[in-house]
Amino acid sequence: MANFFSKIYNRAENLFRQPTRRTNLTFDKYLPYFDGNDNFPLVWHKAISESPSGTACVSTIQDFLEGIGFSDETLEKFPVNYKGETLWQIHQKTCKDFGEFEGFAWRFMYDATGRITEWFNLPFENVRLGKPDDKGYISKILYNPYFGTADFHTLKEKDTTIYDCYNPKAVRAQIQDQGENYKGQVLFFGTTTALSRFYPMPEAHAAVKWMKIEAGVSDYHEDNINNGFLQPFMLAIIGNPNEPVNNPESTSTETPMTQGEALDDVIEKNFMGAKRVGNMWVQWFSNKDEVPIPISMPSNNNGDLFVTVDNQATKKITIAFKVPAVLANIHEGVSLGGDGNQIRVAVKLMQQRVIKKQRMLTDAYQMILRAWANPYVQDI
Repeated sequence: MANFFSKIYNRAENLFRQPTRRTNLTFDKYLPYFDGNDNFPLVWHKAISESPSGTACVSTIQDFLEGIGFSDETLEKFPVNYKGETLWQIHQKTCKDFGEFEGFAWRFMYDATGRITEWFNLPFENVRLGKPDDKGYISKILYNPYFGTADFHTLKEKDTTIYDCYNPKAVRAQIQDQGENYKGQVLFFGTTTALSRFYPMPEAHAAVKWMKIEAGVSDYHEDNINNGFLQPFMLAIIGNPNEPVNNPESTSTETPMTQGEALDDVIEKNFMGAKRVGNMWVQWFSNKDEVPIPISMPSNNNGDLFVTVDNQATKKITIAFKVPAVLANIHEGVSLGGDGNQIRVAVKLMQQRVIKKQRMLTDAYQMILRAWANPYVQDI
């Protein structure tokens, strides 16, 4: 237990003081999230939200991380800030971030003695690490709800709030130095790897292309439904599409519509979309040579291919997230209403996979509550 507290303390005070290559410091005040666009959290969230399998897997992970409650039920109603938020509400928000981004950020306020009096959760996607000093130390955490968006550097950079990095030993000096402007400290926690030493890179990122494929298949079918007319065909029409339409209702001041524009207008207004698929188009011709000829377009986009691709995407996504398909309500020979033994095995397996992160959370809670103005010293 003590080792973990030391580990968290080191993350806040020492880990962020690692020397980093100056070539990565592309922003003036903070370290961008992996790239110059600083939008990895938003891109990652978009990939998940557009993938049914990815959404189901993340939701399952978040549910298992959250659990059913604390061992001491009084903690669930324990108020932690002036907004009236309880520890359970902080826990729910933390699990949401931890399950999706593999990181979370907590903000703390202190009294004059350096004890914690308030506890807030900051949305992880809106938090960045400050720029290291000349010795490679990071002492600031930045928060801005517009990080990673196009508006940040043009309109919203002024909305950035800068906090001190979590360091209980420095609280009194910071309060004395900053006075009424003191904004508290932020504990930034994220799982790190050899390729991401500062910000967490979710392990399931290996399946991001499969999630995009799953979303792309949905877009393809949506476009087919919305277009809804002659999708597999091309109309071969004899004539000049740039010739004006002979419209007796037009005035001399109007620019005449071309025949091609008129055809596009008729098709779009009357024959495209799922609600217009039943409309009938009747056209009279005086010469059979004027009849348009539908030409079939070759395509390998058949039903079997889409089923195969969709199944492969689902399998790759569940493998990357380490979520048994049945728990994400993805049918693979067994459903939630199927064999109870398989479901129990899947639940046990999922519990084993999240227990490490659950332990990180409970140990972190215990560390913070022991530093509370009225310390909670029991095990969580």
